[in-house]
Amino acid sequence: MKKLVKQSDKGEGVRLDVVTSLLVELILLIAAVLFYTTWRVHAGCDAMVAALDQYTISRESAVEMVRGSDELTESVRLFAMTGNTRYVWSYFSAADTSGRRNRALMTLYAVDPDSSGYLALQKSMDESMALMSREYYSMRLTAEADGIDLSTLPRTLRAVTLTQADEALSAEGKRDKARAILFDEEYQNSKSIIVENTRICAEYLQAQSRLKVTSQSLSLNRWLRIQWILIIAAIAAVAFSALTIQRLALRPLRRSVSPILSKQPLRNEGAREFRTLVKAYNALLAETNRREEKLTYNAMHDALTGLYNRSGYEFFLSRVDFTTCALLLVDVDYFKQVNDTHGHLEGDRVLCRLADLLRAHFRENDLLFRFGGDEFCVIMRKTGPLQYDLISQKIERINKSLKKPSDGTPPCSISVGVAFGKAGVTPEELTRSADEAMYKIKSSGKCGCAFSED
Repeated sequence: MKKLVKQSDKGEGVRLDVVTSLLVELILLIAAVLFYTTWRVHAGCDAMVAALDQYTISRESAVEMVRGSDELTESVRLFAMTGNTRYVWSYFSAADTSGRRNRALMTLYAVDPDSSGYLALQKSMDESMALMSREYYSMRLTAEADGIDLSTLPRTLRAVTLTQADEALSAEGKRDKARAILFDEEYQNSKSIIVENTRICAEYLQAQSRLKVTSQSLSLNRWLRIQWILIIAAIAAVAFSALTIQRLALRPLRRSVSPILSKQPLRNEGAREFRTLVKAYNALLAETNRREEKLTYNAMHDALTGLYNRSGYEFFLSRVDFTTCALLLVDVDYFKQVNDTHGHLEGDRVLCRLADLLRAHFRENDLLFRFGGDEFCVIMRKTGPLQYDLISQKIERINKSLKKPSDGTPPCSISVGVAFGKAGVTPEELTRSADEAMYKIKSSGKCGCAFSED
């Protein structure tokens, strides 16, 4: 790379696009590897989050077993104490035997089907199912004791059969036994087994989660170290790129500012592309001069109508023989009212319409100007007083078109003051005479033209 840079001072110089291509390829390679390591870090973070989420979901599933069992216990005990059948339905709604508890068990099974956590939760599930059989029996005793219509109870309870001994008990005896089933030592032992096995499951899940998080953390640290190395390499590559571009492009450009401002030749240095630019400098300078001429041309024309502007008028003052010309000063009647009534956009359309009519009714060698606002001017070359009728007809036709526009522009008219040149007349005198003629037509009703008496 250093040899390539040194060659920039010899012969045609090194090509900047070759140097930058090599540097870009290097940076892209580093970026690709950095992207890969970033993906690995991102994947590691996702795996860590997944491990934590897995732990949370599994733990909630285990806790759901205890919560579901407690809800069932509460509902069946309330029914035994009150005999209110709504607690029966609440019990079966909470049980959701084929739903909630099975889903909790399946969630953990999907995580680790052979784990001690799953086995402990399975034991809780089995104990819970056994406990439910006792609860069904208690509810059937309570229903029998309170004389509840069995057809109003779930089918599961209707299928429960009491022993002959329990069937022979009095209502009070059945009620006492139903309550005893729910509060005896055997029932409490079953509840304890459910809670204990759920605790074992939770502890297992916590240990497994900690192991996975630790493993992912070590992997993340390793990939982060690689990322640091790549970032340092990328910074070095960018710095080298900046230095190379500084020598091959920026320094030659900076040294060229003063010569360009003073229109002097540029030094032949830098990259090959810049040296080619030096050779094209003179051609570019010529093109710049042509553009300046075009800008000068544009500066002499009105941007709205395309007619010459006041700068163009002043340019022609010394280039026109006013002794053989007619000067027409044109003013739009009541133009302020057009703007106030229809808006400035419509006013601009009126001015453009007038400019088009002036072009259409005057010759190509006649000079048309817009001084600004609604003030226009026409210099008719090689024209004298004999053209009095011709000029009057032109203005009359223009006014006729302006009064009845076909393009939707607001109707209007113009007042024109005309002065003919003669030997010894100056542009200022001719302008003054045309202005006096315009004042005359303005005073006499507008919409027409008047000629200077001089």
